[in-house]
This record gives sequence, C-alpha cells and structure tokens, in this order.
Amino acid sequence: MMRSDFYHTFFYDNLVGNVRLVEDDLYVMLVTDEYKPDFDEHKRRKDVTYEVKGEGYEAGGKLLVNKTANYDSIEGAGFLDADDVVWENSDITAHAAVIYKRRGGNKAADELILYVDFGKAFVSMNGPLAVRWDDDGEFAVSAPN
Repeated sequence: MMRSDFYHTFFYDNLVGNVRLVEDDLYVMLVTDEYKPDFDEHKRRKDVTYEVKGEGYEAGGKLLVNKTANYDSIEGAGFLDADDVVWENSDITAHAAVIYKRRGGNKAADELILYVDFGKAFVSMNGPLAVRWDDDGEFAVSAPN
C-alpha cells in the first residue's frame, strides 16, 4: 500500500499562488528509502536527499505533462491527473516519489508538494520504471521486478 502526504508548506504556497498545480511545471523525482521526509521542515527541493541514481535516470526527475484537475462531487474531493511518467531502459531502484514545482533548476527555489512512499522497492534493470496516474488522481508504480 502506498502512503502519501503533502509537505506542509504546500498549503500556504497554494493559497498565495506560489504553486498552481495545473499551470506550473511540476516534476516527479525518485528517492531511495534513505530519504526521510520531514513534512514541517522540508520546504524546497534542496531539502530532499538520497535521490536515486542510475542508468536512464536524470537528476531532478521528469516533468508531469497533460495535467488536469477534476472534482468528484460524490467523494467531495479534487484530483490532479497527469500522463504516466516512465523511465525507459533504466537501471534504478526507487522507494518513493517527490512531486515539486520546478523554477528553472535552482533546488533552493523549487517548492515541495507531495511525497509518495511506494511501500516497497521498485527495481528496473535495463527496463522501464513507471509512475502511473489513475483518472482519480491516484498513483501506481510498476517495474518488471
């Protein structure tokens, strides 16, 4: 089971317009199990340690594209959807993902949004590792383990 939580500064950043989920460039980066998120103290990408390294993975992760926001009146909740993010022909091990707003590459400026713990290691060995978005905004991760 995947556990996720928002970084606490996201709520402020969203309210004052610093982070606009659909309009802004949001990225997903992968981290190892050594990264321990501190939802109160970690505010910027510079605070994230233990990003994965390996063939087919570029530091900083990948851009989320074709983002849409949806509202479910039955659930009473909003959802963010995006295209799946795939690292093709990669050789990496990931335990979690961090979603953040990228402001051109300066880690000290990039706002953190969401941490998603995969609940286990996903390993790709010269194959794809994918973070998949369901239509209801939920994550799924796959790799040929």
